[in-house]
Amino acid sequence: MVCGHCGSRERLSIVQEFNDSQSMANAVSMENTPPEIRNELESILKGKRDMFSNPISRPVDPLELIQSATDENGMIDVESLIIKSNTFDVPRSIVLEWLEQSEIEGMVLRLPSGKFRLL
Repeated sequence: MVCGHCGSRERLSIVQEFNDSQSMANAVSMENTPPEIRNELESILKGKRDMFSNPISRPVDPLELIQSATDENGMIDVESLIIKSNTFDVPRSIVLEWLEQSEIEGMVLRLPSGKFRLL
């Protein structure tokens, strides 16, 4: 195993496994939350909608849209992604949030040029 953030191979262990990246991101966030406020935060978040859901129209699969806007070299055409997302009434700001969340979860890499690469 290799840490996806720092490249370290030392003292790594699997603590828990998840079926989807959103569940993993939530667990990591909770683990990084001070214990004194963790329960309160968990109860607040239970009432919140999923970041990737779209209440405006039919369900949208962000990963599928991101993959459809990716070229053969793995580069994501952000403007193409935004145009495709518009057909589902997904605003530009949500598309950019998808990319940011995907970057946090290690699914995409932001390059120095400001472009994204699908991993």
